[in-house]
Amino acid sequence: MCLECCVMWRRPHRQFSIRVVTVATTLLCVQLAIGAQPESRQTQFFEERIRPLLEKYCVACHSAKRADGNLRVDSRRALLVGGSRGAALVPGRPQDSLILDVFRRRGNVCRSFETEILNRQVNALTDWIETGAPWPQQGKSSLPQRTSRDGASEFWSFAPIRFPALPDVGFAQWCQQPVDRFILDRLDTVGLAAAARADKRTLIRRASFDLNGLPPPPDVVTRFLQDDSPDAFARIVDRYLASPTYGERWGRHWLDVVRYADARDLIQLPAGSDFREIWRYRDWVVRAFNADMSYRDFIQYQIAGDLLRASDSDSVGNDGLIATGMLALADFVPGDVDKDLMVADYVDDMINVVGQGIIGLTLACARCHEHKFDPISTEDYYALAGIFFSTSLVDDIPGNPGNTPLVRTELLTRRERQRIDERIARRRQPLREIEQQIADIRVQSSVFEVLTITWGEAGVTLHRNGRFAGANPEIKSISRDPNINNLMIGEAGSGKSVKFRGLLAELRVYGRQLSEHERLAVEATLMAEWFSHSASGDAKAATGIDDLWLHFRADDPEITSASDGSITAWPDRAGREKTARTMPGVSGPRQVNVAINRQPKKVLEFRGQESLFAPQTSPLVGSLFLVYGRSGIAQGGERILGWEDSRVGSHGLGLQPEGQNAMRAILRNRGKSGDVLGNQAFPFSEQIGDAAISAKRKELTARLDQLEKRRKEASDAFDKLPKLEIPQAISVRDGGPFGTRYAGFQDSPVFLRGDHKDLGPRVRRRFPEAVRVSNPPQITSGSGRLELSKWLTRGDHPLTARVIVNRLWQHHFGDGIVRTTNNFGGLGERPTHPLLLDHLAFDLMRADWSLKAVHRRIMNSSAYQQQSAANPRGLAEDPENRLLWRMNRRRLEAEAIRDALLAVSGTLDGRMGGPAFKNLTTPRRTLYLMTTRTGAETSNYGALFDRADNNSIVGKRTPSVVAPQALFMMNDPFVMAQAVFLSARLKEEIAADRPQERIHRLYQIVLGRFATERELEIGRDVIERDTKRGWVRLCLVLLCTNEFIYLG
Repeated sequence: MCLECCVMWRRPHRQFSIRVVTVATTLLCVQLAIGAQPESRQTQFFEERIRPLLEKYCVACHSAKRADGNLRVDSRRALLVGGSRGAALVPGRPQDSLILDVFRRRGNVCRSFETEILNRQVNALTDWIETGAPWPQQGKSSLPQRTSRDGASEFWSFAPIRFPALPDVGFAQWCQQPVDRFILDRLDTVGLAAAARADKRTLIRRASFDLNGLPPPPDVVTRFLQDDSPDAFARIVDRYLASPTYGERWGRHWLDVVRYADARDLIQLPAGSDFREIWRYRDWVVRAFNADMSYRDFIQYQIAGDLLRASDSDSVGNDGLIATGMLALADFVPGDVDKDLMVADYVDDMINVVGQGIIGLTLACARCHEHKFDPISTEDYYALAGIFFSTSLVDDIPGNPGNTPLVRTELLTRRERQRIDERIARRRQPLREIEQQIADIRVQSSVFEVLTITWGEAGVTLHRNGRFAGANPEIKSISRDPNINNLMIGEAGSGKSVKFRGLLAELRVYGRQLSEHERLAVEATLMAEWFSHSASGDAKAATGIDDLWLHFRADDPEITSASDGSITAWPDRAGREKTARTMPGVSGPRQVNVAINRQPKKVLEFRGQESLFAPQTSPLVGSLFLVYGRSGIAQGGERILGWEDSRVGSHGLGLQPEGQNAMRAILRNRGKSGDVLGNQAFPFSEQIGDAAISAKRKELTARLDQLEKRRKEASDAFDKLPKLEIPQAISVRDGGPFGTRYAGFQDSPVFLRGDHKDLGPRVRRRFPEAVRVSNPPQITSGSGRLELSKWLTRGDHPLTARVIVNRLWQHHFGDGIVRTTNNFGGLGERPTHPLLLDHLAFDLMRADWSLKAVHRRIMNSSAYQQQSAANPRGLAEDPENRLLWRMNRRRLEAEAIRDALLAVSGTLDGRMGGPAFKNLTTPRRTLYLMTTRTGAETSNYGALFDRADNNSIVGKRTPSVVAPQALFMMNDPFVMAQAVFLSARLKEEIAADRPQERIHRLYQIVLGRFATERELEIGRDVIERDTKRGWVRLCLVLLCTNEFIYLG
């Protein structure tokens, strides 16, 4: 909008209405003129989204071979004609199209719909019908035929990158960079001349917005205008490349490509299933651009950063973990009931972003069928899919039938993790001590209650779980049996006690006090794990070491070996895994001898019941008598009273009973019970009266109540301590998701017609065969992502370098050398300057993949520094300016418009990074404004000014010109507030008695130039008409001008 239009809008009433209607009408006409989608984009949408639907659900019953209901769906004309129920398709009118009713399951639904139709499939069909249902007809249009695999190397984008010779041109003195020779060579062929150099004010504004996304400050403009040195502009370029705001500007361009959003859904999804910590990936991208990270490393980090070791060998580098957030941004439904389909969908999205975003190929088109235009087969697709099926994006699938949590990784080194654990332990120490006392009381209470029911108080011995430290700690027993006066806990060593810390390893109860020479001695420290079982009885200790024999016996005939003669070995974290097999000829119903095959792995685990223990006069509940040690310890005819924990080390101990009548035990096996009785086993005769039992219960209860009160006080104190924030990254993990058919590392089967339930042969993990590099890396272990990252960034890869330099060119000139920036395949457009594209790609790799080096090449060229003014000859010969005979005029993106408003008003908060903000009025850069894929939007500002669709891979935004944009700039409270702040800034910088100087300052701040005489006149008129708010109105007028939001 021009200045006079803006001023007229502020004059009352009728004139304003006419002006707004005129502007709105003009803008709408422009929108209609540019609204049509290119044929290639429509075709890509049809081939990716519509044709697979029709082939999957409809073609089998409605085609030339079979036409149920006289309906065919294999052509647009057939759908328009329809069948016995009338036309199936009415272009532009979804509500009248019967085919959409079928997909929405309205009315008499087609019986062939056995699988659930997804909302996104219905939405795609609706969008297709609304846009007129375009249907590409191969052979009847300009669309290309499919490139064969054998002929792939002859297609321009699959051919090797060569460093071309610089062309000879007639006006060589115009050329400042090699880039210019390629531009001028094409202009010479059609007889066009390049435009004159733009003025310095235009150039610095262009460079500032291109590299930093902000207007140049007035003082920087002034210094540049006064600098007449030949390298003045080159130094401005270097200045902006070195600015931290460069990373924010160009990071935003990359985030468009990788479909970045700050959250998937802030309303319906639980936080664990959303990627709300993904802002760390956004910040990493910004840092990478600012550091001029090699584009080779930039890609490798995002594909396989979790597999790249950092310099700190103790941890995987945080940057590598965070960078894989590119893959974690996959577009899928985490609450999908069909988890296999959910995984297949996110794998498809990963393939799509790697294909379109990095190598410019629509690889995902081959999910259901051979690619229609490129030499990409279905086998190529599933060869790549195997790599991503062997990668986890989601966690804990089996336990989550609903929304599935995403993989999150702590961003800590081991040393940092240890320090945090120590801090937490110190904080919890008071609480832990109280909780241990409570646990002891509860164990005593429960044991007491159970055993005194039958045998009375005298039959109770302490059974304890818990942590301890020390040698031979004396633990009080609540047994009244005078023979039980020594409890031996966790002793270890060769004939002497040693200290060790951890969970209680074992407990031994003896029916008499042992002499010094009978103290229990163990050859090696037992595992510090939870113990399960112990024993009681008259015994003497015997040391034992691991031997070839495991000898155990019992009187219960139910205890037998398994049908295959083996006893199950269960692994644990330490010790040795021993395979036990019965020895033929020496086993019987009451005794089993087994041979041990010693392997340096884990220990045996014998399943059993939890046990409560008492003196010899009380029952012992257990499931098996076991001695783990030398074969000679247990002699024939003696009962075995030893019981070992299931998690012992490689050394053991045995107990040799002194008496034949030491105990009674109840054995349980496979749900059955049986008694093993000593010859003279009998209940203890002493009975305790109800009063004694009640008194003991009250004592324990009172102590427990006191401890519970102390525990609550300690717990409340712990909760009030500041939380220890442990940073986490949304990342991926090598290995397919647990609990699915993709778990681990495996090649993928082909999904026939894209149906994940209809599986074909498996395809070895590899890379698309049509994209040829010398000696491609082979996938021999792991997922293959590391090999993929290296394959993508090989110096002889024909696509990766071409695609990224084309993206840089596009953001500087408005269009890429290849206009279809995400599609370098058969359906994409051909390059306007193929030799220039190869020159830039080769230059990038020669400069160690430095993107800043390419920026300098482009921006220091005469082609970049041209004026944007058109001339009749150029418009006649090249109306789209594809040969770059002038600079393209461009509107700023949504982020740049808002950031510029904040910058000129003086309120821009330049802090970088951190979580996103939900409020549009925050003074932070728009990069940090919250964006979501679904659910409530925090602001409609981005959509109004054509922000990138974060559900899609956006290589180029499509700018629109609509009336609501102008109305927003004129009326939105955020813009009005910036006008107020700008007015206050002017009043602070220039005195009120110098209005003309203040108007010039306003133009310098907003537009980077001085006001013209006409503009000074208009400015004075606005101020004089409204002395109270005139300056605010004038500021708002300038913020609404086209010159503010367009680059010339």
